[in-house]
Amino acid sequence: DMEKGEGLALRKRYGIVGFPTFFILNEKGEVLHKFIGYYSAEDMIKEGMKYNDNRNSSVALARRYAEGDRGKEFMFEYFMFLYKSLDTQRLQVGDELCALLSDEEKILEKYWMFFSYPEFASYGSVNATYLLNNYDRFCASLGKEVVEKRVLDLFLPPLRAVLESNSSPVNITLEKLLKMEMEIKGLPDDIKGNIQLYIDLV
Repeated sequence: DMEKGEGLALRKRYGIVGFPTFFILNEKGEVLHKFIGYYSAEDMIKEGMKYNDNRNSSVALARRYAEGDRGKEFMFEYFMFLYKSLDTQRLQVGDELCALLSDEEKILEKYWMFFSYPEFASYGSVNATYLLNNYDRFCASLGKEVVEKRVLDLFLPPLRAVLESNSSPVNITLEKLLKMEMEIKGLPDDIKGNIQLYIDLV
């Protein structure tokens, strides 16, 4: 039980942040490989066998990164491992990976999570700004419906929060509203009009 007794000490020692987490240890208690989440029996055996892989075990991935490997495919593999492991280092590695991508690569479905997940592309972030500035290219690559929904999700929640707040007013300045108006100028009229309506109401 990781919530009490000896489990708390083990949780701290091995940096467990989510359940279930699986560890393969050597006789000294050192981690050879770890992975997190629910797996079928077949996939668990396949993942567990990575402990003996000197390039793709969790320990090997961390070592390659520490030694300076910044190849795009490796960085994506390492990032996905960190992401599935709920490791806070995923943000740093994700930012580094994005910086390596070409404009042609950034609009691919493979990397869409960097522009669609709030933790990587919150309003005002570098990735969110890139998405807005390349709206048409993302639409051509991924489809208008998917990209439009993401753009609306960038703007509408904070504006709705202001309109729906009662006793606890949400802080949004006139300067921020004007900034939003500037940012949506290059968007198609339908999506721009939707966002502008909320800005005007606020």
